Amino acid sequence: YKHFLGEQFGGGVIFELWKDTLGIEHGHIVDVIDISSSHIWSNVNQELIGRKAENPTDGITNSNAIVAQNGHSNSAALICKNSTNGGQNDWYLPSIKELNSLWNNYFVVEKTLYQISGSTQLTKGSYWSSTEYLDFTAWYFYFDDGDSYGNDNKDATYRVRAIRSF
Repeated sequence: YKHFLGEQFGGGVIFELWKDTLGIEHGHIVDVIDISSSHIWSNVNQELIGRKAENPTDGITNSNAIVAQNGHSNSAALICKNSTNGGQNDWYLPSIKELNSLWNNYFVVEKTLYQISGSTQLTKGSYWSSTEYLDFTAWYFYFDDGDSYGNDNKDATYRVRAIRSF
């Protein structure tokens, strides 16, 4: 691999790496700060988006579906997509499994974040995922014991931390 887990790269910290069938390296990068400490999942909070936002592993597709809702004006996905942190403009709200992967590499990510001036640690608390659960609920991940995730009303407020892919 050219890159490594915990590497400061691409506006954040690498927390996941893999190679595709052609041997090309890909990965996920987490932002060095929380975009929000308390934000709703979406202002459209009683309507089912459906399959376009229910993917447990594809935060980009989920985020795009959230902001494409009729009547949408505010969401955790939108503030991620509008972010230019780290000089990047392709951030998105992670899926529930992307957050789980971030938790699985918590140690190396935190070790790097601690060394970056102006960064914020991954707070022990709940972070929104982009994965919809039901018409009025979505999944969140609890960064405390790594074994806690659940769903809550879309108008509940949780922390938001963006990721991007390469």
